[in-house]
Amino acid sequence: MERLYVAVICLLLAACQPLSANPGASPKPRATASPSPTVVITSPTTLPAPIPSLIPSLETTTNPDLLDESMFVTTLPSGARPTPIPQPPLLHSALILLAGSDTPGFQDGQGEQAKFNKPLGISLDGQGNIFVADSGNHAIRKVSSDGNVSTIAGTGQPGNKEGQAKQAQFIYPNRLIIDNADNVFVLEYLDSNSIDKTENRILRRIRKIDKKNNVSTINLNNKSILNKYISNIYFHKDSNQIYINSNNEIFSILEENQVTQIANQEKFSLKNSGLLDAAQKSSFLSGSSNFYGFREEPNIDGLVIGKKNHIFVLDVYRKLVWKIDSEGESSVFIGGGQFFQLSTWDACDYYSRFFNVSRLSLGFQENIYMIDKTFIRQISSDGCSTTLKIQEKTGGAASVLSLKVSDLVVDYKGILYILSENKVYKLDLNARAAS
Repeated sequence: MERLYVAVICLLLAACQPLSANPGASPKPRATASPSPTVVITSPTTLPAPIPSLIPSLETTTNPDLLDESMFVTTLPSGARPTPIPQPPLLHSALILLAGSDTPGFQDGQGEQAKFNKPLGISLDGQGNIFVADSGNHAIRKVSSDGNVSTIAGTGQPGNKEGQAKQAQFIYPNRLIIDNADNVFVLEYLDSNSIDKTENRILRRIRKIDKKNNVSTINLNNKSILNKYISNIYFHKDSNQIYINSNNEIFSILEENQVTQIANQEKFSLKNSGLLDAAQKSSFLSGSSNFYGFREEPNIDGLVIGKKNHIFVLDVYRKLVWKIDSEGESSVFIGGGQFFQLSTWDACDYYSRFFNVSRLSLGFQENIYMIDKTFIRQISSDGCSTTLKIQEKTGGAASVLSLKVSDLVVDYKGILYILSENKVYKLDLNARAAS
């Protein structure tokens, strides 16, 4: 049994490695240093046309040596809630490159003339502008709706300087949010060289860029939170509150200072999941070796809040999404039926299967969008998952949309913005092929 367990873990580690969009190509060398910041002033240009060969076929995105069955199952166990009729695939023209290029750098400009360096976070303001946490450049970038990129804050060099945004410095900005007043809040991942070695050392830092472009550091009334590994920051527009998750706990921040715990690790235990009750009614769950593989500790890495004030929380290790209702009761919203199966199922409830999950965004039609390996999964408000598909060429066959995504954000009009490597893409979820 011990050897089997080790073998399964090895398979999981291998499966979680990012896949190239072109498996036969040689890997690109990584940049060894951040380029010196330069600014290119250009006249407006036409937005790039849709990328003709961006979407590989499904066969290029799966590894048969790792998958014990089809990635997308059409026949589910008896008793499963029927999945909704799939939407038609997205048109090939639905996806456009808005800004960025294959070459990393630090350069403002229009469309593909702009350059980023390992950007990790993306968010939207009230005017439809896109903000990017450009981690490798230690800067915050802004992308207008027509693809023009400018630097809002940061010099290109890491540091702790505050004040006017263009002179302020950041250290590996990782995620960012924008509040109702268009203030930008940035979560920094401090490296070992920048961390204070005293007993007051912090691992994370939250910075604010106000509407006058001044940068300051948020001073929380519970400073011990910053000694933990904060992995996500989220803004809820209805309550005007910031939320963070740290060490498998969830906190709210009111008025940029007052920290309140919303959920502790116990909320995400097996006994609170609802899966034990479901197992008594379903052989699909009862055959899962009494939940062997349901890790004792969760790995919480992302949350969103719906219109009914339900909090949806991503559990990376267990490959599922929790729901905390308005009364504070927790349960598994989707996923959780199988834990060591290296495949992806589009289904409802605990029959849905996820593979290598990260990042959540909620918006269009109250759907949640999630990164899963190189795919983008859509989770409906009633708990059913589908995988986005797109035409490989205009009028052609459709396959699974496959990109190396680091973050995504969706608006309520159906536009999904995707941060992939050093590029920002725009995907129109309304642009569907004829059914």
